[in-house]
Amino acid sequence: MSALQLPTFDGVKILVVGEPVLDKYVWGTVERISPEAAVPVLRIREREARPGNAAFVCASLRTLGASVSLMSVIGTDDEGLMLRQMLGRRDVCIDDVVEDASRPTIVKQRLFGSVQAAMRGTQQLLRLDEEDPRPLDPEVEELVLHSILGQIRKADGILVSDINKGLLTQRLRVC
Repeated sequence: MSALQLPTFDGVKILVVGEPVLDKYVWGTVERISPEAAVPVLRIREREARPGNAAFVCASLRTLGASVSLMSVIGTDDEGLMLRQMLGRRDVCIDDVVEDASRPTIVKQRLFGSVQAAMRGTQQLLRLDEEDPRPLDPEVEELVLHSILGQIRKADGILVSDINKGLLTQRLRVC
């Protein structure tokens, strides 16, 4: 029996247009309910952050050998910096990612707890989303449009990863 061979994308230039997300995971144990409210108390034992959504797509394409550029908007916050660093370490081109101080970088934080007895069963307890889904301001939209048009000529393919968080305005959809 031969091993499955995934195709490689060596030398292929892909432009990813979409919303990158910083996925944060918090794991712990739940041994009691809070006396303040009927909610579990999570004792944290581990944290992790990973690229999500369009950032995950970029990282996956790089793993397959493609040359990848991301075109998007992130906040001027610590989470945006963290995403830039994660993608930079994976050799994803982030030169044209636009920073917008008026909106946060999208973060999805998931809290997981081993419930009732340590390691008996782990479940997601809560997800916290930080985002601003309103359409881009016209000035930011213009920067994004200019960058996309500049990158299109260099790309062999375009992959759109839209999660409806305001990046792909009507104007950008038709470009």
